[in-house]
Amino acid sequence: MVNVMVVDTGTTVCEELAPALRRSGVSLLRATNPRHALELASVEQPDAVVINLTQPARVGDFAFSVLRFNAATARLPVVFLIDRLRWGRRANDAAADALVPLPWTADRVLVAVHRVVARDTQAATPLLAKEG
Repeated sequence: MVNVMVVDTGTTVCEELAPALRRSGVSLLRATNPRHALELASVEQPDAVVINLTQPARVGDFAFSVLRFNAATARLPVVFLIDRLRWGRRANDAAADALVPLPWTADRVLVAVHRVVARDTQAATPLLAKEG
């Protein structure tokens, strides 16, 4: 089971993606603002974070910055849900582990999540081997 936290102020994206992601073995947590995202990620340590960057007032950008700034959550892989006008326009886009432009289908999000989780797992493997 892969645990993913979705950061979105609304419920539409999570509701649209949740059924297909759950069928594919992805468990979803939902954070509604940057503070909630930090608290939830610190406690739950999800395998990846999906942030909707089309939220008003750049809430998604702020949530990303808060997660990256905190030592407990800084290394969590992040997938951004973006619109086509946003592609590559902000510095945070370059810092994300994956970008999923509209339309955000469950399949596209699932591919991105599995890619960043696999990359994160491969990066951690040498460290685990040295400790063992």
